[in-house]
Amino acid sequence: MVSLAIFLLTLKIIGLILLVILALILFIALMILLVPIRYRAKIKYKEDFFADIKVSWLLNMISYRLVYDEDVDSEIRICGFKLADKSGENIYGEKEADAYKEDINSEANDTDEGDREEKNEGIATDKNEAVHKTGEPEESHKKERSRAEKHENAFHKKRKKRNFIERIKHRFKRIIKKKDDIETLLKDDRVISAIKKTIKSAWKLIKLTLPRKISGYAKLGFSDPYFTGKLVTYVSLFKYFYGKRFRFIPVFERQEIDVDVELKGRVTIAVVLIIAAKLWFDKDFNFLYRKILKAK
Repeated sequence: MVSLAIFLLTLKIIGLILLVILALILFIALMILLVPIRYRAKIKYKEDFFADIKVSWLLNMISYRLVYDEDVDSEIRICGFKLADKSGENIYGEKEADAYKEDINSEANDTDEGDREEKNEGIATDKNEAVHKTGEPEESHKKERSRAEKHENAFHKKRKKRNFIERIKHRFKRIIKKKDDIETLLKDDRVISAIKKTIKSAWKLIKLTLPRKISGYAKLGFSDPYFTGKLVTYVSLFKYFYGKRFRFIPVFERQEIDVDVELKGRVTIAVVLIIAAKLWFDKDFNFLYRKILKAK
């Protein structure tokens, strides 16, 4: 009885440990899927370009930052501790990657110098042997070599031209064949439906990744006022996206570029996976995907 009780207690403890492990795995999976990845970007340009981009997850516990101000500087942080920066240093401050590159470059330089010396020695030996064997002056050998090189270059040019023409013919035939295949595909209703669904899903993904907040200003002007007016027309189409916090200031009198913009946005992985899964398991999309694979 005592041994049976110990056995049941052991099974209970193992079961509790497994439940805790499964709960932790489920919790981590839900965090990855539901906690959004946030990004922030500051971009400035007047005389010099400046950019500060930061991507973070889980309340800045994991973050990546890239700063461009004449030089590129980047870093990765986990729980506030720097893991790596642009110089490739790890958490202990070692520069193993740089040392390894220097060793490789020094070895490559030594090898190249040795190869050059051997090549020069071989060329000198060949020249001496040719002069001793034939007894002819070196100028006659140079003329013969130049004639042979001219004939060889002319032959190579003709062959390259012929191969180039053949490649163009082959590509033209392939383009015609693909055009016929595409026209046949576009006549199928399932293909049209798959294309529409793909465009719709792509637009949803773009909307998800677009910044939710845009602030700052952009002062732009071209030397020709006509192009400035065209730019005003195009920018006005996107007024819905950038809202009232962002100001676009057109300059018609002179050429000028002055930009100071801050962007903020977020992406939830679960939503991206849902959109991708709906498209992937769609019958029309699978039909189009199989057709594309067969065409390849």
